[in-house]
Amino acid sequence: MNLRSKLLVSAFLCAAMLVTTSAHAMELQQFELMADDDQYRYIGDLLWGAMKVLRDGGKPEAAGQVSKLFLHDPSDDDQTSTDAVIDFGKEMVSASAYDAKHVSEDPNARRLQVEDVMRVTLKDLGIEVPDSFMTVAGTFKPALPPKGKRGDNDTGFGTTSQPEMFLTLQFLQIALSKRALSEVDVAAGPDADCTSTAGECNAACGRLSIYDADREGVVEQSDFASQCQRSCSAGTDSCKVQDSRNSCYTFVYHCIDTCPWTVTDTYNDFSVEHSNAFQQCSAACITGYTDCQKISAKLAPRKRTATFDACQEAQGACYSGCMRSAFSDAEGPTIEFTDFPDKCAEACFNGVAPCRSAAAQKCEEFTQKCAATCPQVVTDGDGSEVENANGTSRCELACKEGQAFCTSILQ
Repeated sequence: MNLRSKLLVSAFLCAAMLVTTSAHAMELQQFELMADDDQYRYIGDLLWGAMKVLRDGGKPEAAGQVSKLFLHDPSDDDQTSTDAVIDFGKEMVSASAYDAKHVSEDPNARRLQVEDVMRVTLKDLGIEVPDSFMTVAGTFKPALPPKGKRGDNDTGFGTTSQPEMFLTLQFLQIALSKRALSEVDVAAGPDADCTSTAGECNAACGRLSIYDADREGVVEQSDFASQCQRSCSAGTDSCKVQDSRNSCYTFVYHCIDTCPWTVTDTYNDFSVEHSNAFQQCSAACITGYTDCQKISAKLAPRKRTATFDACQEAQGACYSGCMRSAFSDAEGPTIEFTDFPDKCAEACFNGVAPCRSAAAQKCEEFTQKCAATCPQVVTDGDGSEVENANGTSRCELACKEGQAFCTSILQ
């Protein structure tokens, strides 16, 4: 047994002696037999539970440390959280092997629990959780049938092969990312709707590819991801100072408003003028919207802490509607490489001044002027009319989208 193993076993034994076995905690042998999705949920419950008991105990900084160590933003270069997850995974493997061996030698020995492993892991990271942590997942119920019984030679995670061990560590990261994107606890902070959405947006920017229409191929290396992630940051910044009722829409609109049309092929040092960069960035901005709404609903209501010009916000929402429509074929051909984006954006701009000068019904004034200046004809780069483009109706819908957001901001 190497030194790390000796220290690990010693830590587990100390934890076992100090903590009374809880009927609500889960033994490792039981955990190993659960379906993967149930394992994901259980680990998530433990981490969220750890943050909650720490915060309830007057230790919000420690709760924040748990989040920082375990909840990883894929776009973040800081791999601290990945390291913490791997540490926990390795300790699960070692603990399971030790538990199986110890019980084979002493059938009356106390079985180690998942809570023991998490508690010791947190302690090694400088975070002490109270005894109440042992029951934070007490109401957990598996949703799926178990995997089945172990084989005769299977003594737990500790006997896994290297590929299986890798998967064992992988499920831990999946557990945290799934929980982080779908649920929220008070320990996550009052603007968790914004930060969660930002994480999804940044991750999407990193995995989306860009197509160059002129060269008819994918741009293998470009500055798209960095530009796209700056748009995510613009959405995050505005979301955090917006009230919780409008936060998610604010994120999306402010993110899309700053999406790039042009990217640089960094391998060839070439400016890509006709690509789907804006469309892909817009898709990234929208990626986390549904989860943002779910998280926002669970947070305490948040007041607006910055000034938002309803008429300018109407313009931003209208612009977003214009651009999404240009790339869509739901109302006719895609018209992104025509004069429609510029003309529709101009109509959105035209609605701002009447909106600001109106004593009442500002948002209606925005729509009226915007719609009145929508393009009647859409032309391509050669000046030829694009048939069945439906530019007017597309633009009018964008104007109405601006009105709807304007009204929401004023309420």
